[in-house]
Amino acid sequence: MARSSILMTILSLALAGGARAEKPVTAKSPAAAPAPIAANPLPAQPAASTTPTTTPAPAPQLSVEEVVQKASALVEHKPKKLSCTVSVKAAQLDSDGKPKETQETELTETWADGVASQGLPYKRSLDGTPFTAEEMRKADEDEKKKREEMKEHEKNGEGGNMESPLTAKQLARHKFELLRRDTVDGRAVYVLGVRPLSSTPPDDRIVTREGTIWIDAQTFVPFHAQTHASPLPNHVDKMELDEEFVLTPQGELAPKNMLLDVSGGFLFLRRAFHLETRWRDCK
Repeated sequence: MARSSILMTILSLALAGGARAEKPVTAKSPAAAPAPIAANPLPAQPAASTTPTTTPAPAPQLSVEEVVQKASALVEHKPKKLSCTVSVKAAQLDSDGKPKETQETELTETWADGVASQGLPYKRSLDGTPFTAEEMRKADEDEKKKREEMKEHEKNGEGGNMESPLTAKQLARHKFELLRRDTVDGRAVYVLGVRPLSSTPPDDRIVTREGTIWIDAQTFVPFHAQTHASPLPNHVDKMELDEEFVLTPQGELAPKNMLLDVSGGFLFLRRAFHLETRWRDCK
């Protein structure tokens, strides 16, 4: 049985930056979602504002299709020129869902004409201990090899598609419904439910999602999404995402935070990760 390209993509993300030593994990996948490892984790969901300082403009009476199309157009409008500092915390979890090894990296991500690229991490630590110069050199070599491998997988159509349901490629694979109109932090929002049109994966390289998306009623920014892979790709036991996005001064959508809980593997090689990525100082 071939290893899932989705799982390979996820493990590459979770291990981005290279660890000092990679140990096989034979423990069972955690049955419940692990506790966040961040000091200030994202909220479980955007909380409705009970005391807004100003009365928000009511959400326009648009159809679900119109809301989705406007949000999708914004998602497709990639930054033409943007540079952000990216902090990544990847924790390998034990059978109880607790971190047993945590690696932190910091790097720079840039967008040029809508295409994103990442520099090699300039900071790395394992369980709070910074990498030595020699460990950084070896980690850089490993990272370069992984990126070359990912490029080859992408050329062969095996890169693994984890795109938002709101991208042009994914729209036709999902169904959206209006759950409610709400107010979050004093602004009117549409709360949409999303689910895949089919219970069968269209392709082992494609991830369809189910969950909730919060869309600003004035700007149509999909500022928060909580989704999980549905159906699960081969060899993946769990894949849950919590994402936040913001609008740049140029009116382009940029990432802010992403939390990814994933576990899976095949045969006796089972792994579970909690991946936390934060973008800051974008300019």
